[in-house]
Amino acid sequence: MMPNTTLLLELLAFGFVVGGLIHISGVGAGVLLVPSLMVIFNLTGAQAVGTASLFSVLFRLGSVMSSWRSGHINAPALKRFVLYALPVVALSAGLASFIPKWIPSFHAPIDTAVRALVVVACLLALTSLYSEKLKAGMRKLGLAKLSAISGFFIGASGVGGGVLVVPALLSLGTLSAAESIATSGVISMALMGSSSLLYALSGAVQWIYLLCMLVGGYASLPLAIRLQKRLSQKTLVDIVAALIVVSLNGLVIQWFV
Repeated sequence: MMPNTTLLLELLAFGFVVGGLIHISGVGAGVLLVPSLMVIFNLTGAQAVGTASLFSVLFRLGSVMSSWRSGHINAPALKRFVLYALPVVALSAGLASFIPKWIPSFHAPIDTAVRALVVVACLLALTSLYSEKLKAGMRKLGLAKLSAISGFFIGASGVGGGVLVVPALLSLGTLSAAESIATSGVISMALMGSSSLLYALSGAVQWIYLLCMLVGGYASLPLAIRLQKRLSQKTLVDIVAALIVVSLNGLVIQWFV
């Protein structure tokens, strides 16, 4: 069913705000989009994860291509990470997206599990914005474990790519910060793309929602580029953190009400 005009305008405005924040802060799309889509637009867990994951891929396509041309992508680390993470992404995304479709009685438990994982992943992302100790602790887990954990959270919740991928790459001890960040973008895009494909095949992706958010997101880029030059990184982080807290509060309240 085609959304009404009011909803379309709300989606455009939502995409404009979130897209701008994603661009100027570098925070992953999932951490802002997934809880907001569930709270504000009442999407199910699978619908929110699938739509947000595909938004992340399409919205970040330009920046990932730029990173690839920069020469900072470490191909061996990229291949190792994807090798470890991709099977976990496929399994977790497949279970979260297809089980509710095949077994309707499992819809509520799967949705509850996805919501719980979103809360955990968002709390992890929120903490990582301010805690270097958390990042250092995650690096100690090593590439294989962090790759698998990243794959699980990306596939099941659409959140956790950036906060887990960069420490995993740094744990190798052979990549610079610039290489880790650039390689992380390509890895996240590859894993999100695989995850969103499964959600799309299951029918979970809300295409009209996705299109409106992308239009709003791309429309925000000129303003976001100007703001990026004027606002400090700390201010941007604080804004994103505040939005995550609001979204999480709304998600928890919605969950129990």
